[in-house]
Amino acid sequence: MRQALRTPLFELRPLSERDRETYIALYTDQRVMSHIGPPQDAALAERDFHATLRALERKGCKKELWTLVEPGQDAGIGMIGLVRDDHGGSELGIVIVTSRHGRSYAAYAIAAVANHAFDHLGLHRIWTRHAPANGRMEGLMRKMAFLPDPAASGGREVRWQLTPGQWSGRRASWTLA
Repeated sequence: MRQALRTPLFELRPLSERDRETYIALYTDQRVMSHIGPPQDAALAERDFHATLRALERKGCKKELWTLVEPGQDAGIGMIGLVRDDHGGSELGIVIVTSRHGRSYAAYAIAAVANHAFDHLGLHRIWTRHAPANGRMEGLMRKMAFLPDPAASGGREVRWQLTPGQWSGRRASWTLA
């Protein structure tokens, strides 16, 4: 069973049908997608949303996705997910509405997911990637104790990784509710 995670600022609830509008809004927004890829049109984003929900329900699914929801609200302000690889690790991805950028929302979401990944899923590594021009993401990765992975980086992406050992030194900085 997929579980909700909590932070001092918001809840991370497992992705569900009620998150359709949030998903479509995020993946069709030019500013949100500026360092990820081209924004989708609404029809494609809706098809992807429903395909993602179906995939999450399949036995053996390697994905976990959450919607960031502020207290007292139903509409999401972002999404974060893990996609497990075959080597005891998982890729982490996050998108947040631009009105919440610069408020530590991404850091708190990553902290909650890192705790979940290392404490409950038994992962040995979380990794992420971004476009070389995304300086904000580089700063966030350093803030969260991720280390560059030069062997996997190059050209159109920069990769970072986080292990339980790296996280243990930073985890207390991100007090979770």
